[in-house]
Order: sequence, then structure tokens, then C-alpha cells
Amino acid sequence: MKGALGKKELLAVVPLSMSTIDRLESAGEFPKRWYITDKRCAWTQEELNTGWKKEKRQVLKNSKEKSRRLISEFTAQ
Repeated sequence: MKGALGKKELLAVVPLSMSTIDRLESAGEFPKRWYITDKRCAWTQEELNTGWKKEKRQVLKNSKEKSRRLISEFTAQ
């Protein structure tokens, strides 16, 4: 399907794990998926290329900072 990315295609172009994508999507920081069938979803390529790519540096920075903080808190215990 032109203009849409399935899960495999998404993971090939976005340097995030699926769990991180789920979390960011729930927080409104990643484009929402839409469902082709009950079990198959896709993301609009245009949304990923325009809106999200512009914001991804900040999103990734925030995600990395949060991960570092959680690791620091865990290892300090």
C-alpha cells in the first residue's frame, strides 16, 4: 500500500522498539496507527515524514534522558 507503513516497515525506518512506539503513541508524541483489518495496522508515511521527523530529535532526547534517569535510580538502590 503506497503511503502507509506496516509494522515491519515502520521498525525498519524508525530507530525505536515497538514498546517505545506504543508508549509514545499513547502519550500523543508519535503518529497514531490505523487499522487495515482487525489484526493489521499501519502508519501514514506522510505523518512520519513531516510532523514526527521534525519532532523526533526532542522525543528521542527526552526518551534517552528518562531511560538514563531510571537506570541511575535503579543502580543507586
